[in-house]
Amino acid sequence: PVRFHHEAQRQNWPRAWAAVSAPVLVVHGEYDWIMPEDEHLRITRSLSSEMRSGVTYVKVPRMGHDFMIYPSPEDSFRGRNGRFDAAVADTILGWLRGRRER
Repeated sequence: PVRFHHEAQRQNWPRAWAAVSAPVLVVHGEYDWIMPEDEHLRITRSLSSEMRSGVTYVKVPRMGHDFMIYPSPEDSFRGRNGRFDAAVADTILGWLRGRRER
């Protein structure tokens, strides 16, 4: 709903990210029309300097905001012809398992 986005815009996200004291995985889909890549990069810049070394940034080709893979940016925007790609889930799970092993 629009109200959610209005509430989100009133938040101080850089301050919230600066307070994070855990490793961070930032996943950006090439065809994400809701959150542009700059927003994802802003997360990494907002982390404290000591936490920046703990950030992992992954850009997934052809992935939309919904973690589905699309043949084109227009298909992502329209929400059509998307397919699940287990490689995306494997990337996320691999990162999580790597945190557990430390």
